[in-house]
Amino acid sequence: MKGKGSTFFFCLDPSTGDAPAPEYRVHDSKLNSFRNKDNEQGSVTIHASPERKTLGVRGEVKMKANFAAAPEPQPPKIPLVLTSKTLLVVEDNLINQKIFARTMSRLGFDVDTASSGEIGVSMVKQKLAESLQKMSETDYAGPESDMQKRAMQQFGYAAIIMDRRMPGIGGGECARLIREELHLGRADLPIIGCTGDADQASHEDFLRLGCNLVLHKPTTAAVLKQALSQYLEL
Repeated sequence: MKGKGSTFFFCLDPSTGDAPAPEYRVHDSKLNSFRNKDNEQGSVTIHASPERKTLGVRGEVKMKANFAAAPEPQPPKIPLVLTSKTLLVVEDNLINQKIFARTMSRLGFDVDTASSGEIGVSMVKQKLAESLQKMSETDYAGPESDMQKRAMQQFGYAAIIMDRRMPGIGGGECARLIREELHLGRADLPIIGCTGDADQASHEDFLRLGCNLVLHKPTTAAVLKQALSQYLEL
């Protein structure tokens, strides 16, 4: 109680001489941290002025409270749930863009489109930056090495559908940049390659550069769904 005192009894190892009065500090968090009626937070220090006795010490305890403003309440953390339902279609042919977008929309996805590899890489970079910012508002407490993967899975792109032949940066180079420069591996961000090339060497090259799998164009909604179901919950 502020301004009041309490009488107590406790045992100490007796000593001789005029030693200075000891100071005892409370370490129990229940005693050392409290709030008053104005919601101010304080701490307690006990000062003892003992009178030496043969078997113990009897003295008076005076409580001194130092108050400080209570910390500002923090906004609640957003629970981390892997919920991204956005796909990126990187395709320079506008008709194919619309076909892919319509097919993916029917499967319940939101669709972003890019008409070149350069734009596609730029969009992934931007989405990753936005996702990491949002990630800081979640209750994620896992290893930092998994943070990009988790951020992309929750707030970024669930997967990319990538054309191979495009002006400027082709689909293979685009996939390589995403893997190597943005450090998003195959498990972090699936890339479904699409190509009109029929030869096996083109498919293998596309896979080597960063695609998870490669589909031959023209493709169908059923084939796209089956491909995505290998990596996503549909």
